[in-house]
Amino acid sequence: MPRFALILLMLALPVGLFAACGGDNDAAKTSEPSTSRVTTKAPATTVAVALIEYRVTPDKLSVAAGVTKFVATNTSASMTHELAVLLVKPDGSFENTGEIEDIGPGKTKDVSLELPCV
Repeated sequence: MPRFALILLMLALPVGLFAACGGDNDAAKTSEPSTSRVTTKAPATTVAVALIEYRVTPDKLSVAAGVTKFVATNTSASMTHELAVLLVKPDGSFENTGEIEDIGPGKTKDVSLELPCV
């Protein structure tokens, strides 16, 4: 079964997140990747991510390809954080699939991303 990896970044500290793909869809594999994966479609799943200095803690380590909502909560008392979701491509390069910027101390923000099957 094909897999792809996402990396959640906060203050340059990576944590892996893997998504399983269903079946072999050759059309999806050969199409050009989109530059933006942010979507307003309803998510099939949600990943809650706690952010604090030098630590990123997602509540799930794997999700299926499709629309996933990332809900980032900054549990820091004093620092603003950001969350970037990076797709690790088969050739080892990265694609920024979406991010949440300027999450203030004690604040929560979210983004929904359409994660591909690669």
